Parts: sequence; structure tokens; C-alpha cells
Amino acid sequence: MGPDQPTQPKSAGGVWVRRGLIATVGLVLVVGAYVAYWMLMARQSEHGLDMWIAERRAEGIDVAFAKRQLDGFPTRLALRLDGTTVTRAAAGGQTWRWRIPSISAWVAPWQLNHIRFDVTGTQSVSFEYSGSHQNYQIVSTRLGGDVELIGAGRGRLRINLNGLAVENDTKSQGHARRMDIDLAWRLWPPADEPAEPLHFDLGIDGAELPLAWRTPLGRKLPAFRFSGKLTGPWLGGPLTAALARWRDAGGTIEVSRLAIEHGPLNLDTNGTLALDEMLQPLAAFTARAEGYLDTVDSLVHAGFMQPHHGTAAKLVMTIIAKRPAGQPAFVETPLTFQDRVLSAGEVRLVRLPIIRWQRLQGLVLPGSEKTLRLGP
Repeated sequence: MGPDQPTQPKSAGGVWVRRGLIATVGLVLVVGAYVAYWMLMARQSEHGLDMWIAERRAEGIDVAFAKRQLDGFPTRLALRLDGTTVTRAAAGGQTWRWRIPSISAWVAPWQLNHIRFDVTGTQSVSFEYSGSHQNYQIVSTRLGGDVELIGAGRGRLRINLNGLAVENDTKSQGHARRMDIDLAWRLWPPADEPAEPLHFDLGIDGAELPLAWRTPLGRKLPAFRFSGKLTGPWLGGPLTAALARWRDAGGTIEVSRLAIEHGPLNLDTNGTLALDEMLQPLAAFTARAEGYLDTVDSLVHAGFMQPHHGTAAKLVMTIIAKRPAGQPAFVETPLTFQDRVLSAGEVRLVRLPIIRWQRLQGLVLPGSEKTLRLGP
């Protein structure tokens, strides 16, 4: 070909072939990198689970399972544990054991700090204490939720249960149509901010209380709401020791709302809870109550309240009651709880049994001193 002969134009087909090869190589590299990332995260997830189990074993809590499976590629990392058993054997022959047929937890590979989970099958919880043995079965049509690990000791847990029922030796111990739990924690606040390690919100609808929880207002609990925050440093550890340290550091529970529909009583209140020297509750609340006269009658009839105290309480409440047009009458009164006695103003309402924390002596709670940090 001579020097003056024009150059032939490049083939359009060749250009597209080269571009296609480049795109293919790029896609293969991206896919290969994602596969490697997914496999790395899977290995780290299994390693993290093994480390968590070892940490619990060091605390005296044994975690075992019959089978574990990790899958979900490519859209998620999914871990399934079948036949899980959690056992805690404490001093004095106290042992509790929790059996869970199946737990599934999963995350999106691009959002590893947001874990979703489901629990399926009938769970069982057993207690051995001073030679006695109790076994409970927990059934639900749905038990699931999610965990967000924000970092620096911060996180949030949400649990949703539908169709919850608890049985003991095939006898019903209580049930609830729905239960929602929302916990947000911050274990290591900055030095210039108040210690508020936990915010909580518990809602229960359509419940029937366990047989052992005898109340003069019956077992039906149509609605219950409990929300607020824990103040004061929470250091964790064995239950009674953790509660005592929290109390001694000035810890309180600031209740933003406690609402109860129970028998004739419709109560809505807020206030502060603390613990006395014997780890029994101390409380000061402001309450709004409907159905107060029938409630007092129920307390007297069940023997929780002396008749003359009931007569005095009804007289005082009748005097201070408010009667808005077209609405049920209600009373607004301070409620206090001290030395196991619940009082409305100066009127003693009921004396409640002592809380025996030693029955839960084997329970160890996490806190700001624990080595298990929630979050990156």
C-alpha cells in the first residue's frame, strides 16, 4: 500500500467487541470482589459467634446447638441455629435452661450493623432451685424483631410477639394477643452528659395473667403500657449485686408513662421508681384513675384491704373526683409505694409481697463493665 493511499476506517464491530470485553472483565472483577467480600463476612460472622459463645462460657453460661447453617448469598448473610440450648448453673444448685428449636438471623452485606431475626417453634425454659423443678413452654405465632448496633456502646432492640402463650405442665399460665418491646441503650455516655443507659417501651394487648400472679382485679389485662428510662450508671454483673451498685450510685427509673387497664381499673400515671436498702421498690407517682370505687371494692373483697380503709378511701375519692360531662368520673392523686405499701395520698390501699431477688441469683446482666461491647 502506497504512502498516498488513504487509511481504512476501523470496523465498528471491532470497537463494540473491545468495549464488550472490557465490560465483561469489569463485571467479572466486581462480581469476584463481591463474592470474596461475602465469604469474608461469612467467616467473620462464624468467628464472631464462636467468640461470643466462648465469652458466655467464661461467665458460666453454656451455649450449644445441634446445627448451624450460614447461607443467603448473594443478597444477605443468613445464620440459622437449630436445637439451641442455653444453660446457666449457679452456686447452691440453682440452674436454668432455655431451649429454642430454631433461630434465624440475617443482615444485608452492605448494612452489617442492622440485624433482623425470627424465632420459630415451641421454646422451653426450666428452673431448678433448692430441689424443686419447674418447666415452662413458650408458644407464639410470631416472634421476631431487629437489632441496630450504632457503636460506642449504643444500640437498639425491637421485639414483636403475636399470639404469645406460656404453659406449665400443659396448663395455661397466661397469654397475650400482642407484645412489643423497644429497648435503646447507651452504656458509655460522654463525661459531660447524664448517665441514661437504657430507654424502654413495653406494650401488651389482650393479655391474661399467669395463675401465680393472683390479683384482686382478676387475670384479664386488656392493655398495658410501660415506658421510661433508666438513670444512673449501670455496671452489670450478677443481678442482686448489679441492682445494689446501681441503687448506691443514685440510680432511678423515670417512668414517662405507666398505663393499665385491669378489671374495673383504668390507670394512667407517671413518676419515679428506686430501690430501698432491701432492694424493694420505692415509688412516687402522679395518677389519673377511672373505676376507682369498684377497684376499692375488689381490694376489700379479696382481703387485700381492710374494710374501714376501703370506706375511707372511697369517701376521699368521691370528694376529690372530677366528673366531666359525658365522660367517666376520675380521680387525680399522688401514688406512693414504700415498705411494700401502696398508698393514694394518705390512704393505704394495699400491701404487696416481698420481691425475692435471690430466686434469680444465677442471672448475670450485661453493663458498661462487661467485655462484650454492643456495636463496632
